[in-house]
Amino acid sequence: MIAGGVICYLYGHPWWEYQVCGYRCFWVSRPNEEDLSGEELAQIETKGPEDLRFDYSENELGFWFDDSAVEGVLQVTLQDLDVCEDEDEKE
Repeated sequence: MIAGGVICYLYGHPWWEYQVCGYRCFWVSRPNEEDLSGEELAQIETKGPEDLRFDYSENELGFWFDDSAVEGVLQVTLQDLDVCEDEDEKE
């Protein structure tokens, strides 16, 4: 739990209909529609990586935080860093 909400544990769960595994990004906001404070943003950026990497190493999952896309909201973007087996075989 971070700043009153759960960062996420759905990454890596397949959505067969959309042919994706998990999601690419999500937004963190307050349920009362007030802007996240600087302290809350800092807390999420400090403690969020621990939640995001619950089941993933630094070599498997990359992510970044962006608080400039929507005022008062934090966008978290994730990227799968696993190298495809085909790419390994080419080298």
